[in-house]
Amino acid sequence: SNCTVDFKPAFFGMNQLKMDTVAAKADLGDGMIKIEAFEVKGRELNGKATGTVTLKNPMAQSPLNISGQVTPTPALMKSLGDILPITGLAEGNTNSTEIPFKISGTIESPNFSLR
Repeated sequence: SNCTVDFKPAFFGMNQLKMDTVAAKADLGDGMIKIEAFEVKGRELNGKATGTVTLKNPMAQSPLNISGQVTPTPALMKSLGDILPITGLAEGNTNSTEIPFKISGTIESPNFSLR
């Protein structure tokens, strides 16, 4: 509980993200971490994700294949409104604020995209 992620450089104008709770269920085996469930809840957003990390040596070269959805709070949506078209990113439903994302690349050099 009470986790903080610092963004350097800022991510969509945010320097920091505070989360009230972070919960995960993962399996380690066959050279891979399988993320069965990952859930965050916070004042700014809620989110969930699943995916894999294929373990390599060195660890920094391990490929990421993670996808999920984030739901920003109304306050965060308002602050991001000028930077990001939140309503246009929501999956298929204009009333939804669930935004799909994907993390690929490696631990050392991750790529983040909104789908």
